[in-house]
Amino acid sequence: MRVNTIATLLILVGMAIAQEPKSNVTAPSTAELAAASGVTACIGTGADASSLRECEKRDTARLFLIAGNPEAALRILCNTRSAIEVFRPSGALGSDKYEDNVAGNNRCLQAVGLELKGK
Repeated sequence: MRVNTIATLLILVGMAIAQEPKSNVTAPSTAELAAASGVTACIGTGADASSLRECEKRDTARLFLIAGNPEAALRILCNTRSAIEVFRPSGALGSDKYEDNVAGNNRCLQAVGLELKGK
C-alpha cells in the first residue's frame, strides 16, 4: 500500500510538471518554462539527449505503474538524475562522483521502502 501511494504521488508530480497551461493568454514556450522551473524540456527547443533520457525514464515508470508494477516504477524513478541528486550523501550540490550517485540511488530506494537488489 505504501509503495502504491508513493509511486502514485511521484507520477502525479511528474505529470503536473509536464502539463502546459491551456488558457488563451500567450503561454511561455516549453524551454522558457523549463528554464524558469529548473526542469529540463522533454520536447521542442531546449531538449537535449540527456533531457530526453530523463523523460524516457519517467514515461517508462508511468507505464510500469499503469501495468500494475509500482515497485519497478519506483526503481526507475530512483534512477532519475533528480532523485539521485536529492539523495546524494552531500546533497544536490555535492560531487557528481559515481560512488555518490550510487549512494544516492540506494538512499532513494530505502526511502521508498524497497530492498536493494543483490543484498
